[in-house]
Amino acid sequence: MINTMRYTLFTAAILLAGITTSVAQTADEIVQKHIEAIGGKKKWRKVNSIKTTGTFTSDGAEVLFTTIKLDNEGIYKEFTYATTKKTAYEALTQKIGWRFIPVVGIRSRSEMFPETMVKKNQYTLDLQGPLIDYKSKGNKIEYVGKEVYKKRSADTGITCYKIRVTYNGGHSAIFYIDTVNYYHIRTTYEAIEHHQPLIVNGKRVEEQAASYSDFKMLPEGIVVPMTFSEGIGVQKINTVEINVDVDKKIFNPK
Repeated sequence: MINTMRYTLFTAAILLAGITTSVAQTADEIVQKHIEAIGGKKKWRKVNSIKTTGTFTSDGAEVLFTTIKLDNEGIYKEFTYATTKKTAYEALTQKIGWRFIPVVGIRSRSEMFPETMVKKNQYTLDLQGPLIDYKSKGNKIEYVGKEVYKKRSADTGITCYKIRVTYNGGHSAIFYIDTVNYYHIRTTYEAIEHHQPLIVNGKRVEEQAASYSDFKMLPEGIVVPMTFSEGIGVQKINTVEINVDVDKKIFNPK
């Protein structure tokens, strides 16, 4: 009788475990639902370039920006400071990176990025992001649980799946994906500044975070966030243009 009861309980436990496993979503399933929610692979694979304009606000200061991205080739940015009306420039390609910031001082030529910085930021050249075709890109994903994300302490909160994304370059980040609409609404990552640990008031900051909101469906059928928030400020996108013509000369140092 005792052995029979033990067998019954064991069998029930196995069945319950099977039910739990079948209900729970894998990291891959969550990622695939996310990709479908933002337009699907086919539509995103058609994106060769993106041009955005908007404003960045930090500590009351406003900066107008234009960003042009050419898939897996280059990123070019212009920042015009509202107070001084001066414009700064920055670019990254597969081989070089540079910035020219006249507001910081008198400079006759661009400041070149260290080779390590260029190499580490190559993932930003991918317009489709790390999740679309993640396997072929050499990226890895891992489901690490759920968490209720609150932008403010008084908020009700959004329940999110947490997916650890490890890029083929070795660094990783945690993506928070809304369990309802499957949008990617937050990222946490190691706090690094100029390839060194970020130190604030003599203490190391272990983690930084960025959040994304105000999602918009573009005429091309893809969904993008129009607001980005980080610790240093808020970036609001005013316009988005897809597959614009790009003169590659803009990626050359000034």
